[in-house]
Amino acid sequence: MIYLAHENREYSSEIDYAFDILMAGFVPRPVLVSFADLNRISFRNNDLVISYGKKCEGNVSAHRVHIYQGNLFGKNYLRHNSLPVKPLNLIDGLPVVYNSDQRLEKSVVITDNGKWKFIEINIDLIASTYFQITRYEEVLVPQRDHYHRFPVQNSLASQESYLQIPLINAYISLMEFWLGKCNPAISRPLPWGKHDFAACITHDVDTIEKFRRGNSWRHIAKAAISHRDPFEAFERMAARIGWEPYDTFKYILKLNRRFKLKSSFYFLAGENEKTRLSYQIDSPRVIKLINRLKQEYEIGLHAGFESFNDVLKLQEERCRLEVVTGLPVRGVRQHYLRFQVPLTWRYQEAAGFLYDTTLSFPEEEGFRCGICTPFQPFDLEERRKLDLWEVPLTVMDGTLFDYQKLGLDEAYERIRMLVDIVRNNGGVFVLLWHNSMLDEKKMPGIRGLYKRVLRYISDMNPLTGSVGEIVELWRKQCREPART
Repeated sequence: MIYLAHENREYSSEIDYAFDILMAGFVPRPVLVSFADLNRISFRNNDLVISYGKKCEGNVSAHRVHIYQGNLFGKNYLRHNSLPVKPLNLIDGLPVVYNSDQRLEKSVVITDNGKWKFIEINIDLIASTYFQITRYEEVLVPQRDHYHRFPVQNSLASQESYLQIPLINAYISLMEFWLGKCNPAISRPLPWGKHDFAACITHDVDTIEKFRRGNSWRHIAKAAISHRDPFEAFERMAARIGWEPYDTFKYILKLNRRFKLKSSFYFLAGENEKTRLSYQIDSPRVIKLINRLKQEYEIGLHAGFESFNDVLKLQEERCRLEVVTGLPVRGVRQHYLRFQVPLTWRYQEAAGFLYDTTLSFPEEEGFRCGICTPFQPFDLEERRKLDLWEVPLTVMDGTLFDYQKLGLDEAYERIRMLVDIVRNNGGVFVLLWHNSMLDEKKMPGIRGLYKRVLRYISDMNPLTGSVGEIVELWRKQCREPART
């Protein structure tokens, strides 16, 4: 049996949540108790206590791991001076977001009396996990870009150069190592079966027409004569008769079948954002496309530009898309990756979504929430875990090409590196590739790159599925610790 204990009643919701994240999926299933309970429990030989606090309290005749508490959960909580002190310390090469208050000689001290092991951890793993996964800093740091997004350069992960490290997964691996020293029978099986990790290929359908702002014969003549671009003139003529450069869906499905992968497609369904929408969700052309895709693939909502802080828009757009698909819409990704923590999560929950897959920085690839596995977000303002899952986005095509202006080979190496990182951490690799980003005229060689990326993912032998399917697998595996 694994027992979890702490005595910080003022911040019990926050600490319990961080414990849930760190201990998700461990076998045997942990049980939450109080320090007072530790004095009354009759422990068995292989029982283990994981405790958290300023002091190591309670009489325990069992293996014990104690995490010393720092200063996050106290009088400065949600104040600017509670943010981590830079530069961060390291343990085994990993950044430590919050240290403890103890002055031990080492970060980890192991004592073995021959019967039980006592491991003291002099870094605040609970606060460090909580800070990263809740996006604590995004509530306190006011800077935003012109799309009202939290800029990557203001994040601790970017400033301390660990954005490409799924830090919480690394913390979990450390916990697994320390717990194994106490009881080798403790394990953390992943739900991927014979696979090391899972992969989700996703597509935001921002537009289905390359020349949506005008494609008359005058435009065609201008392309051929004034621009001296016969290829554009040919593209425009072809689009007029139904051969659309951004209609790359047949190509996407062909590669999925070839590499045995599955996609999730996210469609815009707004009604009052005419200037930002290139199609109407109830147009015959879009309905025909969705009917073709939904036979094999998940259809989700690409929530509109103004919806990230508007629960009514989220609800209306979800309902509008469900009318078209005739199916429940369970997943969402916010347009332009616009997100306000914790408000957008709260509104997505209220709108009835199962999951969101927005959380990544548009300017730089990596692990914005410090984790590469699904999790249930925590609302810092309402102090509760939400009935919603976040499946963090790993990398977006636009990050590599529009923001960072990478070449094809360098983009491939970035993606390959991220696949390897996620695989090594048993996580979920989520790729966002827009259908419009397969236009060879716009970027010669882009289809070859996309094919190389899918081939590499396939060669790594992940469990593949829609984002919704992966969430269902994960939620069955990673149950909360039981409460006494």
